[in-house]
Amino acid sequence: MRVMLFCTVFAVSLIIPIVVSLTNLPLFGFIGYIDALLAIILLVLSIIFHINRPNKRKKGSRRIIANIYKALLTVPVILAGLFLLGLRLKWDVLLLGLAWRFWLLASVLDDLVQTYKKTNSRNLPQEYK
Repeated sequence: MRVMLFCTVFAVSLIIPIVVSLTNLPLFGFIGYIDALLAIILLVLSIIFHINRPNKRKKGSRRIIANIYKALLTVPVILAGLFLLGLRLKWDVLLLGLAWRFWLLASVLDDLVQTYKKTNSRNLPQEYK
């Protein structure tokens, strides 16, 4: 439940810099407040995951983490392609917004996987158990 909450808040938080960087509209103040509120929620959830994670690493979690990192490594390639295409983006908003979010995700990913495996081990494919 908490893992899904983190993923949902992270996805909503990820949408904000993408939308703001694509639009030429001035950044409304309330969007900044929503972004800051989501950042605080993500930070609190990250701390909770770190405090409550199992002491022993579950079998197969390194494979899950490696696969997630492989998927995340496509993001810089996509950004480089967008840059080379010359799209008019607010790169300062996009890169700063994505940078701290992916730093946070990389920092808490092990805790997320351990917590998910602890609570939902029967829903995982056999190779990840």
